[in-house]
Amino acid sequence: SFFVNGSVSGKTRLLLEGLHENWGFYFTAAIDSSTLGSRDISRTLLSFDTSVFRTMLPPKDDPTFETCLDVNTRFTHRQFSGILLARLVVFKRFLEDASGKPDDEMRHRWLLAQLQPFFLQSVAKWSKRDPFDELQDIMQEWVVPIEFFDEAIRETLDSIFSLLPRAPGTPLFIVIDEGNVLADGGEFSFSYAFKDGRPILNELLKIWEHHLQNYDVTLIVAGTEIPRKHFQSDQWSNYQWSSDTGDFGVPEIQRQYISKFLPPSMLSSPAGEELQLRMWRWFRGRHRFTASVISQLLLADFQSPHRLLDYLIWLATGYEPRDGEVYSHAEEYREFGRCYLPMKMPDPQYYPSVKAAVHDALIHCLVTLDHRLTFGIDRIDAVSRGVGRFIDSNMEQIVIDEPLCLVTCARWFVDKKTSLTDIDSYLSVDRKYQRPLSTTCFVALCLAHVFSQPRALADIFSFPGTLPEWAKQTANLVDFASPDFGELHYTPGTSRRLAYIAETPADTLTWLKDKHRTVFCIHSANSASPALLFSLRLADESLVWLFLHVNLDESARELVPETELQDMLKALQPEALFNECPSDPPKESAVSDDIRKLLESLPNKSGSVGACSVLRVITSLGADAKLERLDLDANNPIAELNTRFVQSITGKFSAKDILEDVVANATYVGGNMVVKRKSIDDGPTLKRQRSASLFNNSVQEVDV
Repeated sequence: SFFVNGSVSGKTRLLLEGLHENWGFYFTAAIDSSTLGSRDISRTLLSFDTSVFRTMLPPKDDPTFETCLDVNTRFTHRQFSGILLARLVVFKRFLEDASGKPDDEMRHRWLLAQLQPFFLQSVAKWSKRDPFDELQDIMQEWVVPIEFFDEAIRETLDSIFSLLPRAPGTPLFIVIDEGNVLADGGEFSFSYAFKDGRPILNELLKIWEHHLQNYDVTLIVAGTEIPRKHFQSDQWSNYQWSSDTGDFGVPEIQRQYISKFLPPSMLSSPAGEELQLRMWRWFRGRHRFTASVISQLLLADFQSPHRLLDYLIWLATGYEPRDGEVYSHAEEYREFGRCYLPMKMPDPQYYPSVKAAVHDALIHCLVTLDHRLTFGIDRIDAVSRGVGRFIDSNMEQIVIDEPLCLVTCARWFVDKKTSLTDIDSYLSVDRKYQRPLSTTCFVALCLAHVFSQPRALADIFSFPGTLPEWAKQTANLVDFASPDFGELHYTPGTSRRLAYIAETPADTLTWLKDKHRTVFCIHSANSASPALLFSLRLADESLVWLFLHVNLDESARELVPETELQDMLKALQPEALFNECPSDPPKESAVSDDIRKLLESLPNKSGSVGACSVLRVITSLGADAKLERLDLDANNPIAELNTRFVQSITGKFSAKDILEDVVANATYVGGNMVVKRKSIDDGPTLKRQRSASLFNNSVQEVDV
């Protein structure tokens, strides 16, 4: 199996739980801050003899190519066979000494011996000798042909399986953690050491499978990024791919985990209740986020828990939280050590796809209050760099939705003194990464900030031909959720859902019927041409509907063709926009008819703005629209969003205020649509089952 998900998502935890219940081996390609595992693989990679091994092969037409390839292949066969043989020899001796002793206890001890191998030798307490690594070093000095390793491994495996206490049909498991180091070369640069540029992970697996093919053994490779392109041949067809690490996705499961550690008196106290709520707000998502807090609480003996939580949030994100200040101020001041490194936004220069995904995720969070904007496998860099994670078991759906990650990334924009609503910054992203829904959300956020005070319509929109009389007024965004459809007022640090995502006309109808509906509706949200629906209140108190389409031109052309403009505007006509079954001419349906009636029922709608009081707007991000080229119809007014004027406002908008908005929305957990952070209520509690584990086929409840 290949087991892939983001950093600290719980892969290692699940692997160790499996090895606690099943006999097996734990290898790791790199030792991280946890210091778990032997250094046998990582030190072998670092000590490859470059006088023998070629990290980069000569061209295939070079007469030395085949010789160099053969040398590399035989060299790695010897190295990786030695690593496997050393582990097998120690395991065989362990089984011999463990004979007759409780199976569960011995299996647990064997796992601990592999996680902290220096405990195996009786040496001075300050010495950290690794017997697995030392033994394979000795084996590499043997003057024997590589075939010797084949025979020695076969004989040792025969002995192990005769000694191994296991149920029939239960395999011996071999886990290789941090497989991404081997899969992409990493710091060791083996990407071109073998034919067709295959990574060294392929070689290791081929060598070990050669030794293990006649035995009941299951291999599991875990990592943050293992490219499938290297494992597409029939040779790898029996390998399964999984990203099902589970998470703290609902508060009840996280609370069950926390309750195992918090003292009962703290659990039932108001401060303890608030602590659990704050842990859900900030640390939901990957299990290790919560586990790291618990470990620090234990080390601090649960003293000043809210101050500790504040410190850990600041340490991870660089943001100083204020949501628990009532309890923090009441606690004794304490100094806390730097227990882990801060999270970081990946460098956009090297990871442009990650910057684009992060920007979209932050905008989506601010506009929809729904953090689950899903990306495909093309954004795998977000997973490998730690800000994203898979949320399905098939490595198909990536999200950037955890509060710690969102706030960390929003802090990056503050540090760069760049507003998330800066149009020029948004357009600097490679267009291939931009998506219609995300771009429409971006325009909605810009409009919410622009209309934070009355604006002249003639400044915000460019009208072709003669400026209509009604367009000479100022206007505000209509807040449908407020009494009497009042005006939207922006307040930094307030949780608010600005837009409703409508995938179908029926969804749009639901939005129109909702008495507490959002300011914006994104109609046909998942299509190639979403429409942004909202209303403006003019200075004369009349209301106008606006149907807006965002044109994101991927070409380098300077002007949008007339035919394309006509098609965009035609699609914004009410009879076309809400038609469930597109046809020419459009046919009415019950849903579209109901939508039209609700549009016409807008209170005090302007009678000067044509049919249904709708202004159709084109927002062209890239090529110029120049609507004056079109034939104009006073009964169906059109306009273009003046992006330069919008940029003059949004480009200067405070990045710190937007950070407060991200914090408010990212830590929002339920309740009303508009919620100040200090009054957020806990969300619903749900039960969730995880899919089958890597070590068996039974469905298990999450137990972290």
